[in-house]
Amino acid sequence: MNATQSAISTRLQPELRQHWPLVLAASLGVMVSFASVFIYSFGVLLKPLSAEFGWTRGQVSAGFSIAALTVAFASPIIGRLADKVGVRPVIAISSAIFGLTFASLAMLSGALWQFYIVLFLMGIVGNGTTQLPWARAITLHFDAQRGIALALMMMGGGIGSMLVPWLTGQLVAQAGWRSAYFVLGVSALVIGPTLALAALKRQDNPIDRTTPAQSFSNPESPLRNKRFQALLAGFLLVSLGANGCVAHLAALLTDRNISVSAAATVLSILGASSVSGRLLTGLLIDRYFAPRIGFVFVAASAGGILMLLFANDFVTAAIAAALIGFAMGAEADVFPYLISRYMGLKSFSELYGYAFSAYAVGGATGPLLMGLAHDKTQSYALPLMAGAAATALAAGLLLTLPKYDDVAMTAKKV
Repeated sequence: MNATQSAISTRLQPELRQHWPLVLAASLGVMVSFASVFIYSFGVLLKPLSAEFGWTRGQVSAGFSIAALTVAFASPIIGRLADKVGVRPVIAISSAIFGLTFASLAMLSGALWQFYIVLFLMGIVGNGTTQLPWARAITLHFDAQRGIALALMMMGGGIGSMLVPWLTGQLVAQAGWRSAYFVLGVSALVIGPTLALAALKRQDNPIDRTTPAQSFSNPESPLRNKRFQALLAGFLLVSLGANGCVAHLAALLTDRNISVSAAATVLSILGASSVSGRLLTGLLIDRYFAPRIGFVFVAASAGGILMLLFANDFVTAAIAAALIGFAMGAEADVFPYLISRYMGLKSFSELYGYAFSAYAVGGATGPLLMGLAHDKTQSYALPLMAGAAATALAAGLLLTLPKYDDVAMTAKKV
């Protein structure tokens, strides 16, 4: 261990000892957020909704796209609010509204416009429940081990993505899809605001930092920054490929005579691998150059998406889902980490909000294209190939990013 690594190790202990309750609260909050509850239940509930009301998969998928596009529009606004007023009110209010709207889906009467309106309202507050505001608190209080702190926070999302499909499947099988919406919604309603009010008792009060990259902050024109543009494009492309697969994975597998319970298990495997991917990535990016670590994981996801072309049995589907999950775990750590290192912390949440907007656009487009393609061709082959290509391109973009010190030097010249 060299002198630099020794210094980082020394700084790690005070950070974790002082702020572990914050990390725990953030992890649990992300576990019951829009990103876990809505996204990972959607695929399991897609076919029951279609069967109940006679909606096509494309029509149901359009609801997912409405929520995702609304998230894309609202994310920078939510990020700015978190920067200005603090994360506590943002999370508490957003979680309460999200839980109520999600639970209200249990009362759907069959009018498609009602489904769309509820998902639109859900999308407005959706990212106020996720890692977007929680990550601000984490990045402000962690420096030497920011990567592992973000990873521990995002493990909650991974656990949620593992538990939500299983729980949704069990609720649908035992009590019907309406009960699934109600139970999940009430859980988000109770847990999210409680964590925000209990763990965030005052405005953010970060430890003073003097890291070089923190000085590089240009929130007035982030979209003109080439590094930030690369991050936005990468986030969009990863979302396009991965979320398209996640939203349709259960339907894709059951079309191939894999049982509903087995398909739900595959989704849970995807969630479990994302937990592992997040933890491993968090450990690695504090020690090695983060874009290269991200490249390895995202490239693996492209391979997993291609494997779904041949996933006619449980084992192949499980391996493909594991590869996709690893990458989804990695991007959840790598992208916010890189935003904090390249763009600084002054307006971190707002900039992360722009990144989330790109992610949401991909999340809206991917499932919709897969649904429309299936309706037209009765096959997922073409969108799977397109999703793999998009994910591979995202991996390549990560390799174009410069060293952090180079960015700091550039910032001093501006």
